[in-house]
Amino acid sequence: MNSIGNINPLLGVQAPGGLRPAPALKQEQSGPSDGLTGSVTAGLPGRPQFPTLAQIPEEPVKVPELETAVTPRELPTISDEQRLLQPGAVIWELQPGWGHTKARTQPGKDYPSRGNPPQSWSQADENYHPTFYEAPILATQPAWADPADMQEALGKRELQSYESQQLKGPNGEPLNPRGPTGIHGRGLLGKFGANFAADPIVTRINPETGKLEMIAIVREDLHQVAIPGGMVDPGEKVSGTLARELCEETLGKEEHGGTTMQEAQLQQMFERATPVYQGYVDDPRNTDNAWMETQAFHLHLTAEEASQLDLRKGSDAAAVSWAPISAESLSEMYGSHGAFVKQAVLLWQQETGLVIGQDGTVGRPGS
Repeated sequence: MNSIGNINPLLGVQAPGGLRPAPALKQEQSGPSDGLTGSVTAGLPGRPQFPTLAQIPEEPVKVPELETAVTPRELPTISDEQRLLQPGAVIWELQPGWGHTKARTQPGKDYPSRGNPPQSWSQADENYHPTFYEAPILATQPAWADPADMQEALGKRELQSYESQQLKGPNGEPLNPRGPTGIHGRGLLGKFGANFAADPIVTRINPETGKLEMIAIVREDLHQVAIPGGMVDPGEKVSGTLARELCEETLGKEEHGGTTMQEAQLQQMFERATPVYQGYVDDPRNTDNAWMETQAFHLHLTAEEASQLDLRKGSDAAAVSWAPISAESLSEMYGSHGAFVKQAVLLWQQETGLVIGQDGTVGRPGS
């Protein structure tokens, strides 16, 4: 059994489950080689449309026949009132203009107090004096960070963002598209402007409990439950980032080794993943001049695929587990991760015709 410390919602057992996969993405590749394009959040809550993950030329992985974890007559009936997401639900945290609470109120690790920043840049007058903070590691000029001099940094690369609103300060510094945060500088983030990540939401149905579960970690830094995502390396395909981060944080690649083949297989499996979100992330590390943006994808595993994963914590994870997706667990997740999982569940229900109860039980809709 894999579990995450004493966090009750994140207890699970190693057992397979599955439903039919989401259809493969079919859009044409566009934009820069790293896959960055304009914002697509206006399309929510329907399926976002962003570039296809690049196809892998190697020999394809043989995907086993998919099966439902239980037959339809065994599924419980879940009324509208019992559903995790109500019919016609909209994930407001992912709508344009929403999702700027944690970046204004929650300091990242070792951050100074944010004070009481104004709600928007239009309200930021001469009385707004944010505290400067950049993590000491940035002074060592790590390879993943911009030069400390902003003008030098912006002279070496073009600013990119999934957000349509591009704001700059009086000295040309990039401004957080959602508003002031109470802190200027880069904080813990390496890049001025948007810092790009990828978040893999990997799910299964537990055949013993009949509940929808996801691979979840507890972050090493803030000890909060999170999706096992990470930063996109320059020029890296998003499918590669998704597979690499999953291997490093949940399969113990760096600590235990031996997952190179599994990483290649996972990268191919992510080609069929459902796009969930692309855009700004309400993250406690965000500042006025540096913030997180991400692409989140949902991959639902078959019984055979789920049984092949041996979850081991690694990299930045303090613990890892198959965790039931419930109203309680979603409310406690790090940053915007709860909203990403809600959107994944919303789209998965549309794909399958099934519904999820507030405790994570998979069932059929009922009045």
